[in-house]
Amino acid sequence: MWTVRKGRRSAVCELWTDPCGWELRLTIGGALLEPQVCPVQDDMLAIHEAWKAAMIDKDWRWAQTRGTSEHKALAPATQGRWSAACNSPASHGGACYASSTSMP
Repeated sequence: MWTVRKGRRSAVCELWTDPCGWELRLTIGGALLEPQVCPVQDDMLAIHEAWKAAMIDKDWRWAQTRGTSEHKALAPATQGRWSAACNSPASHGGACYASSTSMP
């Protein structure tokens, strides 16, 4: 979705589909820092914007945009289906939660 740079380091925010909705992944130098799963698109967009603003506030500089800037065409791969682990979008109260992705 976006990349910011600070000196020779770069931080990348990526959007992945997840059986429960959307997964945002923040990596710095290839190390996964902040995986978050969001069943609701608006929550995912809010977290993505908050992460970007926090990085800019810490003197990271805008590098590039990935994907659409308006986010209109985004749709999770689940297309309304939920895995047994999720049961339903409401199983997590509709809120984002930490992914089960192992941290480095």
